Amino acid sequence: MKPNNTFEEILNTLKKSQNILLASHTGADLDSIGSNIALKLILKNLGINADFYSVDNLPVGLTDLVDCQHVNAPVDIATIDLSKYDTFLGLDVDTTDRVTKTDGFKLPENIKTKVYIDHHQTSLGMGDLNYVDKNASSATLLIFRMSKELNIPLNKQIGEYILLGILGDTGTFQFSNTHPEDLKAVTELIEKYDVNMFNMIYNMTFNEPIELFKMKRIIYNNLKVDFENRFAYTTYTQKEKADAGIDPNIGLPAVSDTIKRLKGVDFVFVISETKDKVNEYHLGMRSHEKNFDVSKIAIKLGGGGHKPAAAAKLTNQKSIDEAIQTVISTIAEM
Repeated sequence: MKPNNTFEEILNTLKKSQNILLASHTGADLDSIGSNIALKLILKNLGINADFYSVDNLPVGLTDLVDCQHVNAPVDIATIDLSKYDTFLGLDVDTTDRVTKTDGFKLPENIKTKVYIDHHQTSLGMGDLNYVDKNASSATLLIFRMSKELNIPLNKQIGEYILLGILGDTGTFQFSNTHPEDLKAVTELIEKYDVNMFNMIYNMTFNEPIELFKMKRIIYNNLKVDFENRFAYTTYTQKEKADAGIDPNIGLPAVSDTIKRLKGVDFVFVISETKDKVNEYHLGMRSHEKNFDVSKIAIKLGGGGHKPAAAAKLTNQKSIDEAIQTVISTIAEM
C-alpha cells in the first residue's frame, strides 16, 4: 500500500480541480452518505465544486434524519456524462469497482486525478493521493479529523452529516470500533454546533418502516443456525420480497445487523439475489463475537470490509443454494 498523503496535500490538490466527482459505494450506508455530503458541503464553502452520486436508492427513513438534497440517487455514474470532471474522490472506498453496478467500468481519461480517503481493513490505497486509517471507526470521522487538522470551520448542517456517519458505523457507539476520538468528535459537534444527537439516535432506533418488518419476517423464516461451528445465515430472493409487497427499489438497512444479535454464534451472513443480475448474489457478513474477523472470509471470496462487517459479490452461482455452499465451503477451509 502507498504511504498516506497529508490532508493538506489532498486539499491543495482539490483546490486545483475544476469539478470533483463523489460517489458512494453500492448499498450506500450512513457513513458513506454522511461522509460524502459533509465533504461536499465543506468543499462548497471553500469555493470548490463537487457533485455526489449514489448508485442505489438511499436508505429508507434517511430523510427523517438529514436533508438529502445534496445527493443524486439512484444514479450509476457509468451511465452519465462525466466529461466535466477532472478529479474523482472516493470516500469509504478504495476502488471505482464499488461505486457502480456496471461491470468493467473505467473512469474516463479526462479524470486525471484519483483520491481515496478510506478506513476499511482491506483498503489498498491505490489512488494518486490516499489517506487510509484502518483503525478509524468511519470515513466520516476522517472528514472531521481533516477539518480539525486544517482548521476548516464547520456548521450545524455539516455537523449533522458527520454525526450521522459516526453513529452509523459505530452502531450508535455499540460496536467495538468505537474509540475515544469518536466520542470527542461527537462531544464537540454537540457543544460547538448544537447538533442534536438524541434526536438522531431516536429516529434511527424508533423509526423503522413497515418494509423492514416485512423483510425481517423473510429472514427469520429462512434462518439457519450451525451452533457446532458457531455461525448462522439466512437468505432472501427478489421473488420473496415481491410476494411480501416490498418495493424492490427501496433502500433497506443491512439485514445482517438484525440476526447478528443471535446468542451462541461468532458470526452471521446473509445471501441475497442481486437485482437485475443473473447468477449473481450479494454476501453480507457481521461478527457477533468482537474478536472474530469476517473480513478474512470476504477477502477469500473477492470482497473486503472490516473485522466486524464485510461483504462480497458472488458471481457465476447457478442458484442461491450453490451460493450458500460456496460460502460454507470457504468457511470450512479457514
